[in-house]
Amino acid sequence: MASIRKRTWKNKSGKHTCYEINYVIDGKQYRKSGYKSLLEAQLDLPNVIYDYNTDIKFVTLSNIFINRHCELKCKQSTTDLYKRYINAHFQTLMPKIVKNLSHKDIENLIFSLKTKGLCNLSINKLLHLLRAIFNYGIENKFISSSPILKSDKLKEEKKDICVLDENQIQLFLEAAQRKSIKVYTLLATALYTGMRRGELLALEWSDVDFKNSRIKVNKQVYKKEKTTTKSNKVRSVDIPYNLIKILQEYKRQQAILSKIVFCNSTGQYLHPSSLERHYFYATLKLVNKDLPEDEKIQIRFHDLRHTYATFLLSKGVPIKYVQEQLGHSSAKMTLDVYASYMPSVKFEALKILNDLHKKEGIEHKLSTKT
Repeated sequence: MASIRKRTWKNKSGKHTCYEINYVIDGKQYRKSGYKSLLEAQLDLPNVIYDYNTDIKFVTLSNIFINRHCELKCKQSTTDLYKRYINAHFQTLMPKIVKNLSHKDIENLIFSLKTKGLCNLSINKLLHLLRAIFNYGIENKFISSSPILKSDKLKEEKKDICVLDENQIQLFLEAAQRKSIKVYTLLATALYTGMRRGELLALEWSDVDFKNSRIKVNKQVYKKEKTTTKSNKVRSVDIPYNLIKILQEYKRQQAILSKIVFCNSTGQYLHPSSLERHYFYATLKLVNKDLPEDEKIQIRFHDLRHTYATFLLSKGVPIKYVQEQLGHSSAKMTLDVYASYMPSVKFEALKILNDLHKKEGIEHKLSTKT
């Protein structure tokens, strides 16, 4: 790995200062000094790395990518995810010299990932990360080209999302109410706002505008640490009257005085795994307890968000409004996920065209050739 340190020394001519690059690659240490400023050393760092890295291995390049690129430009959650991906799926590439990697190595990797049982969507995510690592290598002169081709991207089959119907929503909320007012309020807020898990955990009372029936979503919790939202944007989510009443009653009864709406026993942020285990799945278990085997509900916490979106769209709520509520970057993104839950669109489109046909008095005569 590379580091830059400041060196200071004295001699007969006085006190002197310079910056030095120390670099370790595959167990060998290199050093270059004489830089007059930190910026000068930083600008020359890629060149120094290139000078000593004609035989850099993939394990080293991936570590540099994580520690120099991701740590500076990515969220911690993204960096952690990339580390897990690399350690779990790129082991066959680790000992290989980067410049010697060929497209055949990528084909072999894809084949091994398919053998593991990964779906095309998951493999494409891994290829996206791999492409980013190689592009970083090109930018920093480790390699001249990437062994990944555009044609390597696999065709993805869209998976049906799981949602609750109106009857299941009722059963779910009734079960949550039997658990506790805190469980009920948390899960009701998830269903009535479509907020992500981390956004719910980061919710503070100052974010809840009871007067204007809104919740400000401007942060999320990742591993008990507060960070920005997934899109790095602030949004305002409208909340229905019944949820306002639920939140007000919960606030009145809240056992621990805290600025955090759904805090733990010490008034701090609730851990994501605790929410899943003790709130969501505990409630789901209670619901399924009385249901026949073929009617048991199998969903994840994130499916509450899907339920919120599909319910609004199925009732004819405009896609733009749903997009803004969910915090999606574009209406296209919302449409790509939930288009199949807008059954009225096709019917309305055909109705409009049929009405136009009648209005214009157009007559079509079918003729058959004999």
